[in-house]
Amino acid sequence: METDSEKPEPSEHDAPRDSISLRALVDIAVCLVIAVILFRTFEVEGYMISTGSMAPCLLGFHRQVVCPSCRHEFTVGAAFDDSVTGGSAKAQDLQTAARIVRCPNCSQPEIDISDVPVNQGDQLLVHKAAYLFRLPNRWEIIVFRNPYEPNEAYVKRLIGLPGESVLVRAGDVLINGKLQRKDLDSQRSTRILVYDQEFEPRDDQNWRPRWVLTRQEPRTSASNREPSWKRSGSGFRFRPVDTTTPNSEWVTYRHWIRSGGEHRSVVSLNRDAPNGIRDVLNPDGAVPFATPIEYDFNSRELACRGVMSAQWLQRLQALDRDIQFQQSVRDLFEQSHRAPITDGYAYNGPEDERTSVPILDLMVSMNVHFTESSGQFVVEMWHPTGRFQCHVDAERRSIQLYQDGKTSPLRAEDWPAEVDTKDGVVIEMSLFDHRVSVALDGWQAVNPWDIPEPIGDAGKLVVDRDARVRFAAHGGTLLVESLKLYRDVYYTPGRARHAVNSAYVLGPEEMFVLGDNSPVSSDSRNWKEPVVNQRLLIGKPFLVHLPSRPGKLKVGGVERRFRIPDVSRIRYIH
Repeated sequence: METDSEKPEPSEHDAPRDSISLRALVDIAVCLVIAVILFRTFEVEGYMISTGSMAPCLLGFHRQVVCPSCRHEFTVGAAFDDSVTGGSAKAQDLQTAARIVRCPNCSQPEIDISDVPVNQGDQLLVHKAAYLFRLPNRWEIIVFRNPYEPNEAYVKRLIGLPGESVLVRAGDVLINGKLQRKDLDSQRSTRILVYDQEFEPRDDQNWRPRWVLTRQEPRTSASNREPSWKRSGSGFRFRPVDTTTPNSEWVTYRHWIRSGGEHRSVVSLNRDAPNGIRDVLNPDGAVPFATPIEYDFNSRELACRGVMSAQWLQRLQALDRDIQFQQSVRDLFEQSHRAPITDGYAYNGPEDERTSVPILDLMVSMNVHFTESSGQFVVEMWHPTGRFQCHVDAERRSIQLYQDGKTSPLRAEDWPAEVDTKDGVVIEMSLFDHRVSVALDGWQAVNPWDIPEPIGDAGKLVVDRDARVRFAAHGGTLLVESLKLYRDVYYTPGRARHAVNSAYVLGPEEMFVLGDNSPVSSDSRNWKEPVVNQRLLIGKPFLVHLPSRPGKLKVGGVERRFRIPDVSRIRYIH
């Protein structure tokens, strides 16, 4: 063993190359701290969302709920902005507030979520240098400072750019008097799920399937032949039976709901209603009784507001045993369950008590497996101006867009080269912002077709309850899976302080922002001063990171709650 006396004291230059002195460690640590500070100051910083103004794209404090009927998981906000609530939500005890909500997927009512724990909001990584050399693009999500509370950061979607005239009308955005239409990436960012076929209720004998087989039989065809479409799990399989009449069988979406709604259904009776109907509808004989049922003695029309309950069905049918009257009441009952798709927000729970609006802007997504690399698949969507059909030809790898059955296509293109049929083809078709868009496997398949803007208020147009979305096939076998239907965000008037009743003109450095969760969002429509100055920009959020969900642990009868990572919520923000 060597000693210090047997060897000269080593100099700094004699130290082994793989050793690190204490001073070097300190230097590295200092440099790392400086780098982190500089990185956070000039490049990336984290922010957590507390309110629900950008839901469902970005979540504030919320509860994750699993529907007991269809097992679909959805979120319900636990904190909102004060545009509509006037600040009362801020005083709410978020941990103990009892809520009764409805499933947005299958409309299962009265789901008690009072025992569901509260999740923290999404935590965002924000690129702070994103807008050093450019302005944000329209429809981008931005983070900026509250002009009245400089230490408070807001996250909204950019709508209006400096110098533009902004108007929010019938759920859409008009810039300089022209309707603004979103590209596919922005559509996917704002879309809200209406129904996911993977989560169809299995335990409710009264449930009516929303995707149903409908036939358009020519007079010479046999009506009792075996259908080409059959259910296959949560999807549909097509095997051609009648090759002479293409597209004679469709799978059609019907928005069947269990309860609620504000729609009005009407049937005509072939004779006067039973004498006892006055007592049923107005039992005290003086004060009108608040019922969903109305009867017009002059026109002999029986009407229902919203969904007719089973109790009202029994109450009306007990009035008269006449077969035709019984059938009319049954028809009204069935009709009342088929509702228009509206702009309801399940995220807002029972606090979303405003009058809902029928939605025209829908998107359908499905995975189509062409098992024989042949045949044609057709998606059709309804719009007040007509019906638009997308024809996807697997053998020719082509796609055509038609309107109202015309022989000349509006658009005709080859499939994007990136599309591979090995695992099926994800087909998306949308009518957002009066624009027909089609994508295959995420790639835009044809140039969008812009529909002429409607005259008047689009929200007041007559909306067909049935057959708004349907699909067909011919010429080859195929399987359709992962059926999802979405709607676009509908911008409500809010307090209508700015850019609602009249256009608002932005200054040279001013921007106009809106929240996706329009009914409860505090944004440019409602602020005293509607604009966000460019100097208040913080940056562009690009990643939801470090999300968590509540966990619990019981030890000796004592329950402890703690946060655990939720990797399923980590995602890029487009």
